[in-house]
Amino acid sequence: MIPGREVEIGGKKYTLPPLNIASLRKHREFMDKSKQLADGTIEPGVGEIFEMTDMVRDSLMRNYPEVNFAEIEEELDIAKVTECFLAVMKINGSGPALGEKKPGNP
Repeated sequence: MIPGREVEIGGKKYTLPPLNIASLRKHREFMDKSKQLADGTIEPGVGEIFEMTDMVRDSLMRNYPEVNFAEIEEELDIAKVTECFLAVMKINGSGPALGEKKPGNP
């Protein structure tokens, strides 16, 4: 098990580890925007929600390759995707933990 941040999805606890280099490369164009999403300076649209979901999937699959992510998606809503995304961002060192604000942001 790769260490990470624990989240609950559909009544089950999962540990979301940092993204690997391949996933960071895949999501590199989204990473700059994702920092703004993580610190709350912009609100996500539908495309961003899907991209956040993909990042959560990439993280989750590192520890749970046997999980059927289509079933996980059935348990996700926008709030839960955002929570998991923020956990992935924090463990990657790219954003505040859920409920935290970066210095200078009220």
